[in-house]
Amino acid sequence: MKKTFGILIIICLSLSSCSKSTKTLNENNDVSDYGLNGQVKSIKTNLYNFDVVNDSVIIGQGMNHFDFDRYSFKEFNKDGFLTFEKTYESELNYYYDSSKRLTKLTEKYNNEDSPSVNYEYTYNQKDSLTKIIYKNDDFERRMEIERDENNRGIKRTDYVRDTIQMTFKVDYDESGNIIKENTYLKKSKPSKLISRTFSEQNLILTENITEFRSYDTLNYKNIYSYNDDLKVIEIKNNYTDETDYTQVIKKYDSEGRLIEEQWVPKGSSYFVVTSQKFDKYGNTIEYSRIPNDNSESDVWVSQYKFDEKENWIEKQKFKNGKPVVLVKRKIEYY
Repeated sequence: MKKTFGILIIICLSLSSCSKSTKTLNENNDVSDYGLNGQVKSIKTNLYNFDVVNDSVIIGQGMNHFDFDRYSFKEFNKDGFLTFEKTYESELNYYYDSSKRLTKLTEKYNNEDSPSVNYEYTYNQKDSLTKIIYKNDDFERRMEIERDENNRGIKRTDYVRDTIQMTFKVDYDESGNIIKENTYLKKSKPSKLISRTFSEQNLILTENITEFRSYDTLNYKNIYSYNDDLKVIEIKNNYTDETDYTQVIKKYDSEGRLIEEQWVPKGSSYFVVTSQKFDKYGNTIEYSRIPNDNSESDVWVSQYKFDEKENWIEKQKFKNGKPVVLVKRKIEYY
């Protein structure tokens, strides 16, 4: 499934409303979630490799996907929400009610051996999700969401037929921050337990995580640090002690936009430092993996061309200075 609905299902426990009925083009919708500007009607993405002919680089054959880019065609309604999507794998159709709430999603796979999939969404009177049903020809999974008096999700129970498969619970502090987020197998067997602490500014400070695996129980934490502008500048990720964690470093420009992230593993004799740089629009312009032993590094660079709405319509990707893929986007507007 595409990212929108994987994320939607997860965050429905924590949001006071998971409806699309109150969103406008100035707020979050699928157009803005994809980082697009303007009233986009459709967007078609094609990929091509580069060939070398007589020492010249030319555009080669089309490709289905490369890295995070893939062939796709998307259509949006005037409210900025997806109505149709096609990839090399499947076709998806999105259906909304008169209140602009997503009520149904169908996905038909291009592989004849794969069954078609339907998602159905049910809301309460406050436009928040209370039930999601996933089903294909011979399988059905039902996700029921319970909410408190403030309409916040506090529990999600997943059923296959009438048997509980997974249970998710969250607790809030007086400021509305999620301080506990627990996952259970079936009804009550712990699978993953998360507790959080927050600052007076409601900024997350620590996440303490316990995972119950079949072979062991894992305990680790994530520790956050901020600058004077309350932007995250460092995360000690998967921290067990000072010799075992990944340091995440974030850098910003003068306007507070994220321009670089760096991941540095700690405690190993051999490690690879991963870095990612962004332009002012949030597009990745450089991605690198640099080993600490002076062995060969890999650097991917992306160069963009933009239209008058500041949406990119062409991206060339280079690996270690050599062109590897061309991505073209045709964008139509209302």
